[in-house]
Amino acid sequence: TRAVAKRLQIRAEADNNKSALAEAFYALGHAHRQMADLVTAQGHWQQALFLAHETGRRMLLWRLHASLASIAAGRELASVHYQIASEIIRQIANPIEDRQLRERFLSAEPVTAVLNQSSGGWGNLAQD
Repeated sequence: TRAVAKRLQIRAEADNNKSALAEAFYALGHAHRQMADLVTAQGHWQQALFLAHETGRRMLLWRLHASLASIAAGRELASVHYQIASEIIRQIANPIEDRQLRERFLSAEPVTAVLNQSSGGWGNLAQD
């Protein structure tokens, strides 16, 4: 909920924890999306995106781009966000040497949803 996300934000700011702050802004974005406040949701996700880049949080980065794609004003912008999310997923998956772990990651519903939305797709990454 928004209240929980706001508490996370306050705690992360007090601790000067940029990684936790990125997660808090991500959660705040989802809370505002559920309230149909897409402008505020986008603003929180943009803040989270900046912090996730700054702290190297690739797992959060692809989720942020997928979230931004889901509220994008146009199909082209959504496509760009899905492409970026797909590329980050590829960067995460490729170095995973354990085949079962890699396949589990790539077959997770949120990951497959992004890969399916990405124009051009990535084919079967688990087999690469």
